[in-house]
Amino acid sequence: MSLNTYILQSAPSELISRVTPLTSASSNLVIPIAIAGLSNFLALRTNARITMAGGNTALAEMKGYSDTFLLAACIALSGALFSLLLGSKHHS
Repeated sequence: MSLNTYILQSAPSELISRVTPLTSASSNLVIPIAIAGLSNFLALRTNARITMAGGNTALAEMKGYSDTFLLAACIALSGALFSLLLGSKHHS
């Protein structure tokens, strides 16, 4: 179950009209910040790897992408582990 669906199901029915715009606004805020953060991380790791590799830019860029992918995978894994804490709400 996606987080958006979970939030909408756990919100009281009289507040759904307020929750829906908040979830879309928060996703419109979080996604660009995540893209900017990963782009900045990629640039920083590439520059650090260039100094470590002694000027071999192709190797440094590959290692920078590897570091960025590892960071994204760790974030995804922590999100998956966090999702196990969310219990399903059964409405009667």
